Amino acid sequence: MDGTEGHSSFTDYLASLLDDGDVWDETAVGITRKVIGDGEESLSSKQRYVFQKRVLEPFGQRDCTLCQDTIPWDDMEMARFRVLFGEPWLCSRCDYRLSKDD
Repeated sequence: MDGTEGHSSFTDYLASLLDDGDVWDETAVGITRKVIGDGEESLSSKQRYVFQKRVLEPFGQRDCTLCQDTIPWDDMEMARFRVLFGEPWLCSRCDYRLSKDD
């Protein structure tokens, strides 16, 4: 990731995972903090592997169940929250369309 707005959305999402206690493993927490501060490119290959397995695989981007687009990082926190309550993975567009139909 570069220094674009997407990077900010990504790091904000990672910070929310830490704040919510979703990433709890000490090693993964430290690596996630490093990514937030220094970027993914600062990780060693071992750190990158741990980050991939313990953070990105369980909490990373998903595809919207309805439109199949990748859910943007800035929508992931709300999408993840809804999934906790048994709802499907939805991007904000599809979530809006479904709620508008109610």
